[in-house]
Amino acid sequence: MRRHRGPDELRKPAPWRTQPPVSDALWAQVEKVRRGKTRGGGPRNRGRVDLLAGLLECVCGRRLRSDGAFADGQHRKLHPDPCDAWGRRARLPDVTWEAPILAQVSGMRLDDAVLAEVIDALGVSGQPTSLDRARLERQMRDLALEHVAERIGDEGYLARLGQMRAALAELDAVPHRDVPAERVVEWVRALADTWQRADVPEAKAELLHAIYERIVVVGRRFVGAPLTPAAYDHGLAVLLPEVVMARPAGFEPAT
Repeated sequence: MRRHRGPDELRKPAPWRTQPPVSDALWAQVEKVRRGKTRGGGPRNRGRVDLLAGLLECVCGRRLRSDGAFADGQHRKLHPDPCDAWGRRARLPDVTWEAPILAQVSGMRLDDAVLAEVIDALGVSGQPTSLDRARLERQMRDLALEHVAERIGDEGYLARLGQMRAALAELDAVPHRDVPAERVVEWVRALADTWQRADVPEAKAELLHAIYERIVVVGRRFVGAPLTPAAYDHGLAVLLPEVVMARPAGFEPAT
């Protein structure tokens, strides 16, 4: 035990030192785990940063979790007990979703015309969410056609339909806040500048979590990606491109 740290510091054995509540081996093990998980100024875990950790979930409501890597070194996500909508392949590589999400954020345009469109949209209560609403309604129609064509079973259809209806209800519940136009422009420009300067995965991961509340997928396909309240308030529903390059094979909607 230490008292009065400095020139007059006093040290004396802790009263429980002869019979510590835990063994030295256990104490050392816990310290090692804590150092490996620290996000402060101490030693950092230099392993791979999972950019979408905690954001990905299936239409059935199950969260996807990290599950090591394939033989080729690609990190992967696991859908525990895959639902009917997901399909048989429980594990898919992280790049399946990371690539289009990173492309979507990188594809934001901040020219005067786009910023004027954002400010105009925010001037009408609820307008920024209209893009998400139209997208969800279109996906519900497409889902119904897949069900009629028997390309998806009853269980998968009902699970995905319920998820989309819940997403629509959440859009209606998003409160609208009046944010000054100057603040909107300042916020989105700062976000874009920070994204361009973020040269470490930890920084990009924090920015993605500041933009997306969650990302709903079914296998390789994106169903929706509700934004955080701050992202909605500052017009990112308008700024983020709806279609991005997902794979070399062609274009695919990211949200």
